[in-house]
Amino acid sequence: MIQMAYEILKSLGLKNLTVKINSLGTPETRENYKTILKNFLEDKKNKLSEDSRRRFETNILRIFDSKIESDQKIIKGAPMLIDHLDEESKNDFEVVKDQLEKSDIPFEIDSSLVRGLDYYAKLTFEIDSGSVGAQTALCGGGRYDLLIETLGGKPTPATGFAAGIERILLACENEKSFNVPEPAIDVYLIRIDNELESFISELAGNLRKENLSVDFDYLQRSVKAQMREANKMNAKYVLFIGGDEYKQGLMNLKNMSTGVEEKVSLTKIQDIIIEIKSQ
Repeated sequence: MIQMAYEILKSLGLKNLTVKINSLGTPETRENYKTILKNFLEDKKNKLSEDSRRRFETNILRIFDSKIESDQKIIKGAPMLIDHLDEESKNDFEVVKDQLEKSDIPFEIDSSLVRGLDYYAKLTFEIDSGSVGAQTALCGGGRYDLLIETLGGKPTPATGFAAGIERILLACENEKSFNVPEPAIDVYLIRIDNELESFISELAGNLRKENLSVDFDYLQRSVKAQMREANKMNAKYVLFIGGDEYKQGLMNLKNMSTGVEEKVSLTKIQDIIIEIKSQ
C-alpha cells in the first residue's frame, strides 16, 4: 500500500517527498502505553493547550498531532509508543521496513506519527511533501484492523490510505511537475432560433453518449451571449444551429482554435463526432 501511494505521487513528477512510518502496536499494547503516557503528562496537563487537555481525557495519542509549540515542547520528552511495542508488532514493523528497503523507497521512522482514529492498529504511515507549506501530508494511512469490527462486523484485517487531492495539486504546481490542462469542453451548441430548444437538447444527449463533453444555453440568450459563454467554457468547437442553414438541413461547425467554419448535414451527426474526436 505504501509502495502504491509512493509510486502514484512519483508518477506525477513529485520529487520532494518523505515517507514516514510508525507502529501503534496491538490494541492491548496501545492501551498499556496510554497509561504510561498519562502518567508522564499528569503533572504537566495544566500547561497543555485547551485542545490537548481535552484530548488527554478522550484520545491522549492525539496530543502528538498538536501543532502548538508549547505542546510540542511538553511532549518532546514523552515516552514513545514504538519503544513499548509487543513482540508481534515489532516483528511486523521490521518486515515492513525490510520490504520498503527492497523496494528502494526511502523512509524515516516518526515515533510521533499516531494518526487520530481508533480503528488503526500496528503500522501507520504518511507521505509528506516539502512543497506545500505547513500542512505537509499528501496522503496517510496504515492498518485498519479494527475498522470493520467498530462498524459492527466480524474482526477483519484491512489496510488503506487517504489522499488530499488539493495538496497534491498544490505540490505539483509548486514543483512545476506537470501542467494541469485548462478546463475545456468539446463542443458548445449555439441555438439561433429559440424554437429549436428540443432539438438542441436531443442533439446534446446524443453527443454525450459518444463520450463528448457538451453544453448549451438554457436561458434563451442572444447568439452573442451564447458565444461569450462558449469562449468562457473554452469550447474546442461551436455548432451553430438555426437560421437558413437549418432550413436547408445544415448546421455550421466552427473550430475555435483555427477559426475555420464548415457546413455539416443535420443527418450526418457521426461526421461531426469523428471530426471532434480526431482533434
